[in-house]
Amino acid sequence: MTRTREALRREILERSYLEGDFLLSSGARSTYYIDVKRASYDSRCRELLGQVIAEWMAEAGLVCDCVGGLTLGADAIAHAVGSELWRRGKPVREASVRKTPKDHGRMRLIEGNFNPGDRVLVVDDVVTTAGSTLKAIDAFRAEGGTVVAAVAVIDRRQGGAEAIAARGVTFRALFTIDELRGQDGGSPVQSGGASADHG
Repeated sequence: MTRTREALRREILERSYLEGDFLLSSGARSTYYIDVKRASYDSRCRELLGQVIAEWMAEAGLVCDCVGGLTLGADAIAHAVGSELWRRGKPVREASVRKTPKDHGRMRLIEGNFNPGDRVLVVDDVVTTAGSTLKAIDAFRAEGGTVVAAVAVIDRRQGGAEAIAARGVTFRALFTIDELRGQDGGSPVQSGGASADHG
């Protein structure tokens, strides 16, 4: 694990990991909850998020035109990636997928700087069953985008990675739940192929 990634893991564990009794958006109950927004909306953690995702993109040779995902969990992560790639001289556009289309003005589902034909990196905070990630993938595809990969900060290892892979999208998690807790020193999960708001 790189020093940057380990620093990010520690920040997320300290700021975002909570134990108790929680109802997830999937309808399941959980003895823990990971509020990644407590990290992604902190300037230092957001910088680390951008660096770790940009490093993975460079290692994977991944190129995109736009980065985004389902609001609200993906928004700060998309900004983190966009800012870091701009610093590296590889600027991309950023976009946000609404949960429902806007009911006035342009009545858009995707806000920001997405263009049909864009190669899109879909980002998310936590993947459980991957409902939020899949909604974003479907939205970008429906508007003419090509989803080149999806990345989440945390994979709870409850079927989400497999659901994303079933859509033909390469998936990467920065940390599995075991890695976040320090119970697994392995590399991040990756699958390839084409209430509490944990999708």
